[in-house]
Amino acid sequence: MQNLFPQEGETVPKYRFPEFVNDGEWVEKSLDSLTTKISDGIHTTPHYDDTGEYYFINGNNLIDGKIWIDEKTKRVSEEEYNKHKRDLSESTILLSINGTIGNIAVYNNEKVILGKSTCYINVNETRVDKTFIIYFIQTDGIKSYFHFELTGSTIKNLSLKSIKETIIKVPVKPKEQQKISDCLSALDVLITAQAEKIEQLQQHKKGLMQGLFPKIDN
Repeated sequence: MQNLFPQEGETVPKYRFPEFVNDGEWVEKSLDSLTTKISDGIHTTPHYDDTGEYYFINGNNLIDGKIWIDEKTKRVSEEEYNKHKRDLSESTILLSINGTIGNIAVYNNEKVILGKSTCYINVNETRVDKTFIIYFIQTDGIKSYFHFELTGSTIKNLSLKSIKETIIKVPVKPKEQQKISDCLSALDVLITAQAEKIEQLQQHKKGLMQGLFPKIDN
């Protein structure tokens, strides 16, 4: 990732796919200019409903690119959801901005309302590839910028202003953006598959050990 995106002081990445080598320098854009909206969730506590079909999530629910919901996640009614819902769509990226900073998830039509520690970024996909943005904001340069912009002594906070002013370097041609996105996405698929294999082998090892060693009765 560090070689596929320009680093500080660079206008092109260290590694560029051959078909784009002569396509000129990347351009700098504010994240705000590449989106239709950047905002956050509610700053109040909703009325919970254990039988509700909608979930109240915060930044700590954003794990490994997905919204994680379990039995501990608070629920709300449809009425409460309608009071607090945000403009989320298939173009939405979620980012944790309070306490836990920088976790990312792709919104996938989950029935959720957002708390204040979750920022939503609605990418203007006529201007930039959404997956390209997802990977770019995970680079070391953007992580360093976010860290520098944090406020608060006990609980750290990343402001919406800082997020909107984040500088994104973008190749002029959409095909180059797509090529980078496809490359990194393919690697993520491979990493996930390998992680699943490791988990299966660990379970297999556990079963073998239980069968190979005699059980000790207390």
